[in-house]
Amino acid sequence: MSHVETPEIGVGLLGSAGMGRAHAHALTVLGHLFWPPTVRARLVRVVGRDLARADVVTMVGFNYRFLPAIQLARRLVSEGRLGRILHFRGRFADNSFLDPAAPFTWHQDAALAGSNTLLDVGSHLIDLARFLVGEPAAVTGALATFTAERPSPGGELRRVETEDAFEATVEFANAALGSVSASNAAAGRRAHLTFELNGTRGTVTFDLERLNSLFVHFVDDVPGGGGLREIHVTDLDHPYGGDWWPPGHGLGWEASLVHELHHLLNAIATDRSVAPLGATFDDGYRCAVVCDAILESARTGRRVVM
Repeated sequence: MSHVETPEIGVGLLGSAGMGRAHAHALTVLGHLFWPPTVRARLVRVVGRDLARADVVTMVGFNYRFLPAIQLARRLVSEGRLGRILHFRGRFADNSFLDPAAPFTWHQDAALAGSNTLLDVGSHLIDLARFLVGEPAAVTGALATFTAERPSPGGELRRVETEDAFEATVEFANAALGSVSASNAAAGRRAHLTFELNGTRGTVTFDLERLNSLFVHFVDDVPGGGGLREIHVTDLDHPYGGDWWPPGHGLGWEASLVHELHHLLNAIATDRSVAPLGATFDDGYRCAVVCDAILESARTGRRVVM
């Protein structure tokens, strides 16, 4: 755990390893928590009991919420521009463990990671689904491990205990249907996080590799028909417009972290919740429940209702 303290304020940044030991110290000494999404639901419940007794501000590190294009997508949904949401499809792909000779890391250690692609990056997709669409009601999941053993730093082979990829179908409480998936074995991909939202009145798509852009189509566009068009999300009336550079000047991934931490510190300074733009403790818990349900579905081969 790392932290910053002043006489007026203390903020703890918790990693997923050692969370159970660290959170109590953070609550009693520091006062406010910024913690990661890669945590199982049972541990979140433990932390939640302590939070219920403490007067603290918490935020979960779902930083993609703070990219301008994703906030614009949420604005379009909330304004009804897409109509009733029918589909959400989210995907992450990179090639970080495509090579069977890539060394064993904590990602492959079930005791440390709990899960690899699902908790590490799939949790972000699930949060985006909740942020944009609403609550999942049921899931069906599958996991795959493509490389059974990897060399440890000492040279010996260690058994891989977590998945290299997962796929899940998601049924939402509002009757929308979706899917989320992730793979660390996708040749040619780096940080390929994408999603598409389809509604009765329009579609939006996002690709992290082009993070300053949102692609949209509205059925009422004139002329009618046609495909998607690109919005470069850097204008003054866009989220965070004017906070950085003149229109047309793009931001990087790190800007999402700057926006996120500014949001947390502002919430602490003004004694307000980080909701709805920031992910609350409850958001983190609900995401963890969905992740656990996907793991349970993959283990049993059955659809899991939440």
